[in-house]
Order: sequence, then structure tokens, then C-alpha cells
Amino acid sequence: DPALVHRPSRFDRVWHFGLPDMKARSDYLRSSLGQIDSDLMNELARGTSNWSFAYLNELRVTACIMAITDGRPEISEADIRQAFELLAEQFKGGEKNHEIKDNENPVGFAA
Repeated sequence: DPALVHRPSRFDRVWHFGLPDMKARSDYLRSSLGQIDSDLMNELARGTSNWSFAYLNELRVTACIMAITDGRPEISEADIRQAFELLAEQFKGGEKNHEIKDNENPVGFAA
């Protein structure tokens, strides 16, 4: 709509955020997940190479949902690992030509 596109200070700027490098991912995960084992932190930073900051944030949110579902007030490293495995599988699902075999576990939350 030209009325929106040409309206000053609304849609006249485009911001591009590149994917974070390993240090940025590590720093972001450390600040959002708190004190976790350094081996797990390194594993997460290496395993999220094509993830955006929004997808990295989803790792924290998913781990929190898992803890809340289990009635716990804090996330555990097991929650983080499980959230990472779930999101990594979903991330692969978004790649071109990715197929999920019938014998693989379903991805998602159970009611």
C-alpha cells in the first residue's frame, strides 16, 4: 500500500542482522541460560551455527516450558539439552529437501 510505504518514520528503514558467529552465540547463550556446564555451552555454540538470535532465544523459551511443564521453577541442563535436540530437529526440517523418516520420533510437544 503506497500510503504505508511512503509514510515517514514507519517503513523507511530496513535493518539486516546477520547470523551470529560462534563467540556471539556463546555470549548470548551464556547471558540467557545462566551458569551451565562449559562443555554444554561449547556444544550448544558449535551446534547452533546457522541459528539466528531469535532461534537461540527459542532454545531458552523451550527449556523454560519444559521445566514449567514438569512443575520446576528453574531450567536444568537436561531441559536445555532436550530443547536443543527438539529445535535442532525442527531446524533441519526447515532445510531444503529434508525428509523425516516414518521410524523417527515425532517432533513437538505432547498435550
